[in-house]
Amino acid sequence: MLITHRDLGWDQNGDQLAWLTDLVAHREAQGLRVFVADIEDIYDEFSFGIKSPRALKDFLTYAYGNWTLPAPRYVLLVGDSTYDPKDLWLNSDTTAYLPTYLMFTEHKGETVTDEWFVTFSGDDAVADMHIGRLPAADAAQAAVMVNKILAYETTPNSKFSDPNAWEKNILLVADNQRVGADYLYEADFATMNEDAAAMLPPIMNPYEGYLGIHYADAAYLTDFITTTLNTEGALIVNFAGHGATQVWAEEHILDTGALSGLTNTAELPFFVSMSCETGFFAYPEVWFYPSLAEALLRSNAGAVATLMPTGMSSTESQRILNKALFEHIFNDNIRELGPAIAAAKQTLLANGDAYFEQVANTFLLFGDPAMALKVPLPHIPKGVAVERRDGGVRIRWQAVLDCDNNSVSGYNVYRSLSAGGIYTKINSALITGTQYLDTGSAGVSAQSTAGSAAAGYYYGVTAVDSSGDESAQTLGISPPVPEFKSDYLIVPGCFITTATPAAAFKITFKALAVIVSIILGFLLLQAIVKPQRKKNAARKKMNPFNELKNVKTLLVDDDEFIRDSLGMAFANNGCSLKLAETAEEGLQAIQDQQFDIIISDLRLPGMNGLDFLKLTAVTQPQAVKFLITAYRDDHIFSEAIRLGVHEFIEKPFAVKVLINLLALAIKRQARRQAVAGI
Repeated sequence: MLITHRDLGWDQNGDQLAWLTDLVAHREAQGLRVFVADIEDIYDEFSFGIKSPRALKDFLTYAYGNWTLPAPRYVLLVGDSTYDPKDLWLNSDTTAYLPTYLMFTEHKGETVTDEWFVTFSGDDAVADMHIGRLPAADAAQAAVMVNKILAYETTPNSKFSDPNAWEKNILLVADNQRVGADYLYEADFATMNEDAAAMLPPIMNPYEGYLGIHYADAAYLTDFITTTLNTEGALIVNFAGHGATQVWAEEHILDTGALSGLTNTAELPFFVSMSCETGFFAYPEVWFYPSLAEALLRSNAGAVATLMPTGMSSTESQRILNKALFEHIFNDNIRELGPAIAAAKQTLLANGDAYFEQVANTFLLFGDPAMALKVPLPHIPKGVAVERRDGGVRIRWQAVLDCDNNSVSGYNVYRSLSAGGIYTKINSALITGTQYLDTGSAGVSAQSTAGSAAAGYYYGVTAVDSSGDESAQTLGISPPVPEFKSDYLIVPGCFITTATPAAAFKITFKALAVIVSIILGFLLLQAIVKPQRKKNAARKKMNPFNELKNVKTLLVDDDEFIRDSLGMAFANNGCSLKLAETAEEGLQAIQDQQFDIIISDLRLPGMNGLDFLKLTAVTQPQAVKFLITAYRDDHIFSEAIRLGVHEFIEKPFAVKVLINLLALAIKRQARRQAVAGI
């Protein structure tokens, strides 16, 4: 959803300006549905023409809950804002503003946030859409910002033509620590950058510039920053330290005045500022006091996007947010800015109290939340499945693309004795397909039944692009231990042989012994078989699939092996199971019919399973919901429970276990409905 003001997006004839038309066409070409709204129309429809932040929130809430599924995922506000929308300062300000929301914070007092607009489902602080703002005061500034985004996304990654590609560089900048017991917390400035550097894959080149460590004078550090950006370029610029609206640190490591020296128009970084106030964009435009975030985006050079705060916060919270952001971008392969920042904020919220909610609400994205960072690595393989096969262990995965959305050259498979242990590559040549059979001694033993040690191998997969660069590895997965059963009773038999007459007497007694053994064995067999028949009859009555005979079940999972296994199990037992590979397919399915059970994997291509289940609560409130996940995360679990998820299924799992849980859940629901009189 793109929301702007008619003075920024349309000409006097009512035709869209080029920046708006171009951005819409670009996003639609990527497969997104795009809806463009004039803020004045939103005021007319949702607040009787009165300019109010509530009108924008009500519009987004309505769209989220009532529009054709899937619900809108990204919100881009194109326009500046002010904390004085009624012009109480009597500035005669005629800027075409979009609203923002005033909130109170512990350290700064009153400040502004855009997160409030997209936080409407439940009482939690987790945003329900990804929101960003391009703080343009006029159409010309909007065109500059959008053209930077379009150039960034449509230019091929330079890593394929330049071994020293700028996309491989990360610029880490830190404020200094002052002397004294009151300033011990300032040691976190350097530590935050070291935490970020530890998240980087080997291909990335960290450039470090710390005041008081690498540079004694701030002027030299400023020169290092501008020279690095102008000559080397950087994918991300990460700053940790003190800050104010227009400046990094009281020594002015970087300020709005220094931005005129930047010429990096073709190598635009994503600026991250773990500081205070550098994103406070709400001073009236006529004051000519833009924040650092605004100045970086309004320049032809500077930045393509920024994550900067409108408030003040502690280094404790900043350190969690900063590390989580780098981890989700580089280790979890979340490259779109909106989802990456949202994931980092969820990590922050999971590790703090209400104060951390203020931090999450005041660190804002200035940029397009749908924009993907130009991380110079192939994407991480998805849908990894590990299963035992005769002669070894088969590992399967889905094909992925490189950083320019071209096919990768191949894949590597790694193996370890533990999920978090040291992994060793087991393929000698690059794998060009999407499966591999491990027939080595470890693989063969892993498919045997010789004991728990033999079943303890974990496998991970990486993708390799045409430059030989390797993606991050998928999480280690171990093949499930099969259940070996025997319904056969082995009884002693007899054999016929020849013997001399002298041995006849002995043979007679042996024959008698055999006959007696047969008789006793027959009696023993009867004693066993009859109860067993009764048990079998009881088992037939207790078959959990009996509870699912008239139940409609939907499974959403991108793992083909899981879909095939469960699909076959349901079909063999005469039960209904609708299969979907993505959340989007699942949303189409729930539009077509009502389901009694909805099962979704957490990690899905596109929309994740949690967001999908959140949407099902609107149209399928009575359905029993299950979430499949290989990741134990208390915050995700608590959010899922809040959304009405009844049960969690941890990978790897046995089909039998899942079916038993489904049957039990249906029985419990039937009892609850009976009590409620439904």
